[in-house]
Amino acid sequence: MTTESLRYRDHQGDPTARLALSRLLARTDDTLPLDEAALLIARDERHDVDIPAARARLDALAHSIRLRPGAPLQEAVARVAIGLFGEGRLTGDSETYDDPQNSDLPRVLERGRGLPILLSIVMLGVARRLGLPLAGVSFPGHFLVGPAKGALEAAGLPAERSFWLDPFHGGRVLGVHDLRRSLKRNFPHAPEPGPEDWARLTGPAPPRQVLVRLNQNLKRSWARRKNSDGSLRAIERILLLTPEAWPQHRDRGLLLARVGALSAAESALTTYLAHVPGAPDAPRIAVILSSLRLQRG
Repeated sequence: MTTESLRYRDHQGDPTARLALSRLLARTDDTLPLDEAALLIARDERHDVDIPAARARLDALAHSIRLRPGAPLQEAVARVAIGLFGEGRLTGDSETYDDPQNSDLPRVLERGRGLPILLSIVMLGVARRLGLPLAGVSFPGHFLVGPAKGALEAAGLPAERSFWLDPFHGGRVLGVHDLRRSLKRNFPHAPEPGPEDWARLTGPAPPRQVLVRLNQNLKRSWARRKNSDGSLRAIERILLLTPEAWPQHRDRGLLLARVGALSAAESALTTYLAHVPGAPDAPRIAVILSSLRLQRG
């Protein structure tokens, strides 16, 4: 683990950041800024996040990109991609992909590298400042950026002229054939998606879904480092986003038991069993729950 990664350890979260995130999530999907939510997640991860400074970095990135007045959507988006991901600028971190810093927006801005979803959030934050209609695309295996809902129609473009950008690989522009090849390469045994499935896989992702995916990445990163506090922070934010994600209640309960928070662990595991009584692991969880109750007397 790197020295910088060690600074994340032993931190229970920031209640003020969590409250601000909760208020932000009350917005409708089309007004929920992913960059602002990602900054609050970073603040919940570590106390030393300077949110105004990170906002200023995004402002500066947007200010550095000059768009031709009246430029077509594809041209404007290409200029943003070049401005952000051109030579020597932001790039994907393939060497330390799993580092939690790659899921931390201020760190990504400082270090110039990150995961696909965080680089996409940078692009979306800059596009929002420039008034460009872009959205995150939760494509299987690799997060992308594409036109927001209704953007193609507003630009006078037919659906078959849709395009996507890959911030992790230099902001390259992808077409339908590129995405179909990627899906076949990464999931060779999966059935060919029908029109509805294809639209869901390649269309704009709801902001809450994007934020869940970001936190799932952090959950896995901290789990691999056996950092229970980090995993718990991610799980609690997932539950803030999707309270009925019952397996997350189970995972939260197991982690709470590991760190000795027996009462909270019992409550979380009881919630899981109450809502998923027929789960394959229900007998095992029931045994663990009985053990917790014995320990608590």
